[in-house]
Amino acid sequence: MVWFITVLVNVALLGITPPVGWIQGEHPFKDKEECELMIPLTAPVIHMNLQQATRGLGEVLEIVCMTESEWIERNVQLEHEVPDDLELKTKPKTPEGT
Repeated sequence: MVWFITVLVNVALLGITPPVGWIQGEHPFKDKEECELMIPLTAPVIHMNLQQATRGLGEVLEIVCMTESEWIERNVQLEHEVPDDLELKTKPKTPEGT
């Protein structure tokens, strides 16, 4: 199982719908413990990058480690669509539970 630092962001001030979503980092970690050790080291850069990308209109709500399938499932629960370029082994649950 591969883990990624994943960030819950709020961009409501930008008028994006849905306004909250999870962003998955690009660097994979071999286990959750290794991933979690990197959060304190990367959090300042994550906050700065989001502030620059959104010109101060975005907010980091949470930073955690999760797998790609967890990231996709949590975004589907927030009413995001599954990215077309991802091939999933299991279909994520929709907000309606289907």
